[in-house]
Amino acid sequence: MNDSTALNLINSAQKGDRLAREELIKQYKPFIQKASFNVCKRPLSWENDDELSIALIAFNDAINSYNPDKGASFFNFARGLISQRLIDYFRKEARHQHQPLSGFNAEEEMEISLVECARDRENHQLQTEQEELAETMLELDRRLGEFGTSLDELADICPRHRDAREKLVRVARVLCSDLNLVDTLRKNKRLSAKELARAAKVSKRILENGRKYIIALAVIMTEERFSALKHFAGLDE
Repeated sequence: MNDSTALNLINSAQKGDRLAREELIKQYKPFIQKASFNVCKRPLSWENDDELSIALIAFNDAINSYNPDKGASFFNFARGLISQRLIDYFRKEARHQHQPLSGFNAEEEMEISLVECARDRENHQLQTEQEELAETMLELDRRLGEFGTSLDELADICPRHRDAREKLVRVARVLCSDLNLVDTLRKNKRLSAKELARAAKVSKRILENGRKYIIALAVIMTEERFSALKHFAGLDE
């Protein structure tokens, strides 16, 4: 299914076409599964894992709320929503405590009511954070487009091995520590390969292979509006 067909189905689904929504979900279940794996870092099956159910609901919500006028692809928007919903789920699971089944007295009921109010406020805050993160990812996708890449492409070219990722993160940190290199990147929308290779003590081949990934990391590291994404890029360690 191409992007044009997907957008047509999204538009129809937002207008209440149930079959269009079902077709989108059917066609993009592999996308949902891959986006979930990127967060959970383990194989997931539709039969056994609640995480995929949560991701499926997030994908459905993305269909409802996606606005193409904001300039980013639906799949980046959906990926951000799936990621944040799963993170929200893990947070709740970590805090979850079972309530006793016996009855409560008035004082206990008051305490539970206060706890529920606090939980509602927290849920509202998490939802707000969720929406803000999705917006930030859309903004990053637009910014990366100026450098000839996108979040969709980065998902495919991100190094799978930790050592390779850490090496490129180190190169990005070296880049960001040199104002001249950062200035050249912003003006020319490309890396100063020779200077960066010498400063980071890596080969030009490594720079070329990881060029777009390094640029994305540098954008996140040097632009304050993307600071919330440092955790997802492994930059807050």
